[in-house]
Order: sequence, then C-alpha cells, then structure tokens
Amino acid sequence: MKAARSARPRAALRLLSAGLLLLGLAGAQIAFSRLNLAGQPVDSIQLYGAEYASQSVLSGLLTVTREGQIVRVTGLGHTLLLPIDEDQQRATTDFNTVQLDTRRLQARAATLVNGNLYLPVDTLAAGLGAQYEPGKLTVPAPQLLGVSSRAGRDTDRLVLDLSRDVAVQDEQRGDRAVITLRGLKGETRRYTTRGPLCPLWTWRAAART
Repeated sequence: MKAARSARPRAALRLLSAGLLLLGLAGAQIAFSRLNLAGQPVDSIQLYGAEYASQSVLSGLLTVTREGQIVRVTGLGHTLLLPIDEDQQRATTDFNTVQLDTRRLQARAATLVNGNLYLPVDTLAAGLGAQYEPGKLTVPAPQLLGVSSRAGRDTDRLVLDLSRDVAVQDEQRGDRAVITLRGLKGETRRYTTRGPLCPLWTWRAAART
C-alpha cells in the first residue's frame, strides 16, 4: 500500500509538469512541426500560425548571417535582408519591411525564440522564387543558362553560367574531359568555343541514377 501511495504523487507530478509545458507553449502560440525543405525533412515551428525555420536548419540550403538587427540570406542567386523583430507576434505580421533582392515590401520578419534565430518560410520562398505550401518548400531546379570560354596561351577556360551553384565532378576519359553537374537542367546542344585546346563542348542531359 505504501508503494501504491508513493507512486500516485509521482504520476501526478509528471502530469502537472506536462500540463505546465503545454500551457507555456499555448501561451506563446508556438507549436512544433516538420518542413520538407527542398526535399529534406527538417524541424520547423508554427509561430502564431506562421511557419518558421531556424538558422541552423536553413544553413543546409542557404547562407544566413546576422548583422546586428538585420539578417542577410544569400543563396539560389538571391540576397534577402530581413529585420529581426523580437516581438514574436508582431514579427508574424506584415508590420516590418523586408528587402528581397532589390524589392522592398511589407512581410513577415525574422525573430528570436529562446535566443535562437528563426526565419519565416513564406517570406524566404517569395524572395528565392520558390514554391511554398504549409510544410513544404520547393526550390526551382538549377539551370544551365549559357557557355562561354576564355582562351589563354597555354590553357582554355570554360565558363558555365548557372542559375545557382551545384556540385561539380570532373574526370578525363582518354582525350575527352567530362564535367558532371548533377541535378542541372539544360537543353541538349553543342556549344562552340574559341579555345584551341577545347574547340567544342557537347552538353547532354542524362537521367538521374
């Protein structure tokens, strides 16, 4: 009987602690959620009904740096400037002015949650030219925009104009140099360059493996 009586206060204490935690989250209007970020499942939060992702989560896709009370976001060929509004509820409204490349508009701002920097996913999508729906951010596929060359006395330099950075792999196969850019989109065609060492390049789209 003593063991049963002693177990009841512990169970009641656990329920009370869980209740206080849920009450605290409800008071702050914060809920935990999951976000598909360019194909990668990551953690996010719902802040007063708006989806936010942390700086550490976004660093896998973008470069996020804090400059005083401004957050600079670079990546996918874009630069975004978001103010940090420490009033969490106000940050989720269009009270603040953000800069998306050269555009300025009223949109959700960055904020701090438990001292950590969080950014609004819908504002990021608007500035990155990405598609967003709650729980999913889809970025446009990188594209090959053009090819040019710079001929030197001893070397030829191939210049690829890409919409954003991608992983590059190069190898030599006999008398051919093969450059692989995974995930890149482009039309199958030939590019004639001026270099005496590499006068012709052929771009071919290949199926993913």
